[in-house]
Formats: sequence, structure tokens, C-alpha cells
Amino acid sequence: MSIEKYFMALFLRRGSLPRNHTLRDLVEETRDFARIDPSLEETLLFMDSLQRICSLDHFEVVEPSVADVPRFLGAIDRVAAFVEAEIGAMGEGG
Repeated sequence: MSIEKYFMALFLRRGSLPRNHTLRDLVEETRDFARIDPSLEETLLFMDSLQRICSLDHFEVVEPSVADVPRFLGAIDRVAAFVEAEIGAMGEGG
């Protein structure tokens, strides 16, 4: 959820809202105005693939391994830095 909140801060600062709030959707819509590091994008899409909970017909949750936890925690830090840099690049008036 923290990753989603960082992305939402970026979208709100830009004056727009994403269509949906899955990590895949947030990544895809962010690509319209910014470049996300490919390895971060890969991690976010992997995280998104673990939960498919938007449809009751195709509900699926895959439990990540313990080895995935450091990768996920690192993604939070990387998203935070990415969003802070993007918002900082917009300046006070943007």
C-alpha cells in the first residue's frame, strides 16, 4: 500500500488520477510522463502478479517467498526516491 500511496502523491501533484490502482496500472500510466528504472518496473510488475484480486471470477493470490521480502522493501525505498525526484523536478510552481 505504501507504494501505491507514493504513486498517488505523484499523480495528485500532477493534477490527475490513474484509471486504477494496481501496480501494473500505476506503472503503465506513469510511463506516459516519466521513465521508471527497468529493474524497479520489473519488481513492481512481479509484485503485481502476486495478487489478482480485482475480479471475483479470477481471484488469485500467490504467496511470495521469504527471499522476496528484501526485494519488496527495496522497491519501497526506490519508489519513494523516484517520486520525490519527480515531484522535486516539477518545482514549487508545477
